[in-house]
Amino acid sequence: MTINLLASPHDTVVVAALDNGKANVIDFAMIDALHALIAGLDTTEALVLTGHPGMFTGGLDVGIVDGGDDQARALLAAMGRLLTTILQAPRPIVVAASGHGIAAGAMLMLVADHAIVSDRPAKYGFAEVPNGMALPRGVVELIAAKANPQATLRLAAHGHLATPHEAVELGLCHRVVPDDELIATAADHAAVLGALPADAYATTKQLVNAQLVERMR
Repeated sequence: MTINLLASPHDTVVVAALDNGKANVIDFAMIDALHALIAGLDTTEALVLTGHPGMFTGGLDVGIVDGGDDQARALLAAMGRLLTTILQAPRPIVVAASGHGIAAGAMLMLVADHAIVSDRPAKYGFAEVPNGMALPRGVVELIAAKANPQATLRLAAHGHLATPHEAVELGLCHRVVPDDELIATAADHAAVLGALPADAYATTKQLVNAQLVERMR
């Protein structure tokens, strides 16, 4: 299982939960499923992405990343394509982080049209450098463009993992809500964005993100 569709309070909002083990890791199947989900949205729909209680996603599947250079490069490239797909997606995509959002989890928060986190204890950020791995250039470009400018080095190079309220201050997300209100709040916001004129929204979103997408490639 990679994605579960959850009950939504709005007919025009698709609520999807990442579902891939305890750490909710992102692998090739998860990336393919997310591409299909985004491509399947119609012009009246918006998407909410969430995870398990206590875990949005712990990042890319370490077993693949550590399994060999070719597989690791392929997974990193596939994740990069997913990020640019979300940045260019014509329909609104809201992240409802239900817990820890590490590495690729934080990337998904940054590329979303809006990101909301639960107030449950959790950490958000990038652990690559403390684990001996330099962040890809495209990810650094993403952090520099979307996070608080004064937080770029702290997030990218220092490996600082933020609490929910710190995550707002650092620009990883937009707000913190009580855990039991997370999905409803995210779906309500997605419905508001989804009700905006579709062509105007898509064109403007793509213009806003166009230069970043080019720098990430």
